[in-house]
Amino acid sequence: RFRVPDLLREPGVMSSASVVIHDHDAPWGVLSVESTTRRDFLDDEVHFLQAVAHVLAAAIGRRVIEEQLVREQDEAARLAELDRLRSAFVASISHDLRTPLTSVRAAVGLLELAVGGQLGPAEVDLLSNARRNADRLDGLIDDLLTVNQLAVGTLLLERVPLDLRAIVVEAVAGVHPLLREKGQELAIDLPRPLPVNGDRRWLERTVLNLLANAHRHTPPGTRVTIIGREIDGKVRLTVHDDGPGIPTGELEAVFQPFHRLAPNNSNGGSGLGLAIAKELVERHGGRIWVESAPGHGCAFHVALPSVEERGTT
Repeated sequence: RFRVPDLLREPGVMSSASVVIHDHDAPWGVLSVESTTRRDFLDDEVHFLQAVAHVLAAAIGRRVIEEQLVREQDEAARLAELDRLRSAFVASISHDLRTPLTSVRAAVGLLELAVGGQLGPAEVDLLSNARRNADRLDGLIDDLLTVNQLAVGTLLLERVPLDLRAIVVEAVAGVHPLLREKGQELAIDLPRPLPVNGDRRWLERTVLNLLANAHRHTPPGTRVTIIGREIDGKVRLTVHDDGPGIPTGELEAVFQPFHRLAPNNSNGGSGLGLAIAKELVERHGGRIWVESAPGHGCAFHVALPSVEERGTT
């Protein structure tokens, strides 16, 4: 019934006992002992053989795990190096882009000052378009640099007592011309100071990103409203717009890097503004979320610990 392998036939093997070298998931192989005389192997001999097989299985399994760990370490080192190279590339290319961009913006500004009054409507529109696109490119570079700083941990916050209301006013001054140019109305409801501990530069960047998002994603003639209150020890800032709103399934996804709502892929944004805002708010110990219904606009809420609350913790 059985064909004896040549490996056993040549030395004249008459008897054999075999056990499986078994791991938790699958067998590694078979351990066998042979005898050139006819005999029956005792139970104790088989048990001893199985014990040896267990030792072999443990040794083989340990070796496999060690090799896997080495491979994972090599892969982790490779990924770390790739991430370092990516970070260096982003920083380098951003610097290389910003240098000529600064010259372009300066040239456009000088040209507007020098001959702006002598140009016809078409030429004025051309210069305005060049300036807007230069500003847009500058914003995209800022987004890339900020995301890179957040990723590698080089973005530092200098927290000092601030009035968030004053920061909002400064941010509004920067984005209000864009809203006015698009025919959007801006309403501000900030009746009282909003005391927080934070970094002025990055909190202003957060507000700018929320306002720029509202500007890009809402049609002409709509309203953008900024509301600020101190509620239950939290400073709450809300940016509300009358735009088309966000589908329910994408309310969380809008804070992911490079995420864009399908109908607005050509709105000129980098897809990084809300992701940056979320990271900056959370690094200030706060929370950001959005409420929306399709066709009814959306409201982005930022809640930051107030100075009084932070001082008691």
